[in-house]
Amino acid sequence: MVATQISIEPIPVPAPCTAVFLRTGKFPTDQSQAPPLKTFLDRFSEVLASRLQLSVEVFLQDEFLANGRNIYQANAKEWRTAVGLGVWPDRPPPRPWERADLFKMMFEYQTTGRVRPLVYSVLRVTGAQPVRLKAQSMMTSTGTVVSIWGRNNGEEFLGRAKEELLPAIVCENFRIMPFYVPLLDFASLRDRKAEELERWLCGATVYVRESPGDNAIIVLANLSLVPPLEEAGAKPTDSGRWIFS
Repeated sequence: MVATQISIEPIPVPAPCTAVFLRTGKFPTDQSQAPPLKTFLDRFSEVLASRLQLSVEVFLQDEFLANGRNIYQANAKEWRTAVGLGVWPDRPPPRPWERADLFKMMFEYQTTGRVRPLVYSVLRVTGAQPVRLKAQSMMTSTGTVVSIWGRNNGEEFLGRAKEELLPAIVCENFRIMPFYVPLLDFASLRDRKAEELERWLCGATVYVRESPGDNAIIVLANLSLVPPLEEAGAKPTDSGRWIFS
């Protein structure tokens, strides 16, 4: 059965931030779900770029790159990616592997079928904005995409992100990365103070992350998401969520 609707639901966060999630199911998303998901995110991106005059930085989470490796390899020359480090601001900082980690990973794999890495590499698409938007669109539904939308250039965001994320990192090997990107999921947003979320946005206006651990796409913003969601075609329902079809 072909999926024709995308469900968009609010996540409770303190003002002035707002947040929603798009239900996706397991990544990479089913081929019946991928077309409406791509269509909506393309329209949402167009609203952010044209109406709100925001620019975008696009990153790919290396952990899930295998889901879209053929697409990535075919476009790597144009995308001109650079390697940096993803950091969870609500989790312990990245560190080298220890022997105890191997036993934990074996147990995790036996119980869940996957292993959560100790280090989260991210690839930055360094082409011009049209190239970044193309990369975002092509990789949507693979579980790899993190898009950071802001009123300033990407270098300012990366500077803010380095200021916010680097102090917690102790290991010297991880203190010399070219750039750092915050990684956020449902757990990151739960029961947080507004100041925490504002800091973790690192000056960004809208944060979008495909979150395979949540089977969802997380959207966090420091403005109301209602106008851009509805301008992109999401229809409000009586239950407080939106539907895009």
